[in-house]
Amino acid sequence: MTHPALPLQAAMFTALSNDAALQAIAGGVLVFDSTRSDDFPRLQIGDDDVTLQRLDCGDAYLIDSRVRAFSRAVGKIEAKQIAARVRFVLSAVRGFTVPGFKMSAGYCESYRLFEDADGLTTAVEINLRYRLT
Repeated sequence: MTHPALPLQAAMFTALSNDAALQAIAGGVLVFDSTRSDDFPRLQIGDDDVTLQRLDCGDAYLIDSRVRAFSRAVGKIEAKQIAARVRFVLSAVRGFTVPGFKMSAGYCESYRLFEDADGLTTAVEINLRYRLT
C-alpha cells in the first residue's frame, strides 16, 4: 500500500484551489505547502501526523492534518470565513476523497483562531482527522 500523506496533500491542494466559494473570498485564497509567501489571504497545507494501524483485514492510516489560514484583513471575519470553508471542503461527508484510498473518516476535529506573532496577521489552525485504507 502506498503511503497516503502525499496523495492526501495533493487532494487537499486540488480541492481548496478549485473551490469557487473559497476562491471568491477576498479575490482568491492562495494554497501553499510552506509559509514563505507574503501573499494574503493564504493557506498552508502539508503538516501531518500519521499513525499506521495494523488490522487483521489490512493496514489503515490515521492522519491528523493541519491546515493553517493567514489573513491580514482588519478584524477576524475573513479568517473565520476561510476556516469555515476549509472545514466544509475537506469533509468526507461533503464529498472530499483521496484518490487510491478508501476514507472511513474525514472531518474537522477542532480549529483555533489567534493573532500571529507579527501583530498584523490573523491565523487559524484547522485540525482535520482522516482514516484511510
